[in-house]
Amino acid sequence: MSGAAYLIGRNEADLMSTITGGNFLFANQLVDGELIENRNFIHSTFANVSFKGVRLRYGVFRNCVFVDCYFREASLYACQFIACKFIDCRFPHTSITTCGWAYTEFRGCYIAFDQMRLSLPGEPNLRQALSSNLGREAQRAGEERDASSYRLDAVAARKTDLWGAVKNDSTYYQDKYRGSKRWFAAALPCSPLRATTNGTRMARRDTNGIVG
Repeated sequence: MSGAAYLIGRNEADLMSTITGGNFLFANQLVDGELIENRNFIHSTFANVSFKGVRLRYGVFRNCVFVDCYFREASLYACQFIACKFIDCRFPHTSITTCGWAYTEFRGCYIAFDQMRLSLPGEPNLRQALSSNLGREAQRAGEERDASSYRLDAVAARKTDLWGAVKNDSTYYQDKYRGSKRWFAAALPCSPLRATTNGTRMARRDTNGIVG
């Protein structure tokens, strides 16, 4: 779906005078250098909005779409972006602190790994999904360093997720990995349990003089 599709059927509003609500369209607005805090929006679209140098604090955005927005030198602090989409946005020198990005997706843009890494989701399944997404977008942008960092982070998150499935020590993993699914997770090539088992086998072979 193109970004234009998210402009239809929403009520135009002014960002600086709107505090909370849903189904808004904030389009072609310049809020550079403003302090924007304690906003709570759902099912709203931000299109061609310049957030240059903005201090965005304590905001909650649910199922919102940001299309062609500009976040140069913006400071995002304690904001939650839940199931949001960022399409063709730009994030040069953006500062991100204790923000949440659960189920959020980036298309045609990404945030540099060093700017994002401390705000990546703590849940390994969500972290894997977001890092994989950002890694692909960084690769498309030709930024191999960021792409590689995100790929490695996604692999690490996947291993953590599979280890949780093997240990089965929380309600989430008990519900998601029932019965044979738990042991299927343990058998996957990237499973930490399989890696540990393979490492033990190699150590035994070394001890027996078969290798080395």
